Amino acid sequence: MKTILTTVTILVLSITTSFAQSINSSSSLDFYGNTNTVYTNSYGSTVATSTTSSDFYGNENTTYYNNVGSTIGSATSNEDFYGNTNTTTYDSYGGVTGGSKGSSDFYNNYNVDYYDSYGGSTGSSSTL
Repeated sequence: MKTILTTVTILVLSITTSFAQSINSSSSLDFYGNTNTVYTNSYGSTVATSTTSSDFYGNENTTYYNNVGSTIGSATSNEDFYGNTNTTTYDSYGGVTGGSKGSSDFYNNYNVDYYDSYGGSTGSSSTL
């Protein structure tokens, strides 16, 4: 779930910047256990949707769509041996656009480091 939050944060920030308005989201589970999310603007219009599913290896795979259903990006997340959540994001052609690594510290803060497509740091966040 932290992975989805991290990925959604990246998407929402992108959409909010593009449309310069507030974005709301609503999620539901379908029959197959996939999480389907609809993102709407302040007027109630759908600006994007996403579907998240888990594969055989325990990876969480999320695909993002624009308001007409075309793929605009995707993300894959997994947990490593140390309990860190690693997420890689892709553009609509499958090229890597960046990623993140999330972990909990001694004080139970959840810390996320963000990276660009070359592995360079682009920022970080911490949630209490």
